[in-house]
Amino acid sequence: MDTEGMKVTMQKPSVYPNEGFVVESVADYFSSLGYRIAFAQNNFEADLIAVNEEDRSDYWTIEAKGHTASITTDHNTALGQILKRMTDRNKKYAIAVPQTSQMVKECRKVPQWLKQSIGLHFIFVNEDGQISMYAPDTQI
Repeated sequence: MDTEGMKVTMQKPSVYPNEGFVVESVADYFSSLGYRIAFAQNNFEADLIAVNEEDRSDYWTIEAKGHTASITTDHNTALGQILKRMTDRNKKYAIAVPQTSQMVKECRKVPQWLKQSIGLHFIFVNEDGQISMYAPDTQI
């Protein structure tokens, strides 16, 4: 996805633990580290792209989900979405979710060997918008 000229807009409510809050918190985190941010403009794009301004090869594709009544279904949807977007093994891929006990439990169900094999990161956002990031080789 070309990040030039991307609008910075969110359509979902930006309150914890909704998806909009998760996306905006992750965007703020990456922005504070010098990344350029692009949000999805349609259903065929990742929720968030973060590109390091200093090192263009440091490129993140992130799918986000909020806490809903269908946590398992939404988590499985995020897994499918991120898998389909894994088109370049040199990029980094992550799923970002609110740091609720139910969401953490769902993320722990993804086998460690699989996370390592495909390079999948998990990003948790707490109610203050603070980020906890787990690399593929790190236990959640």
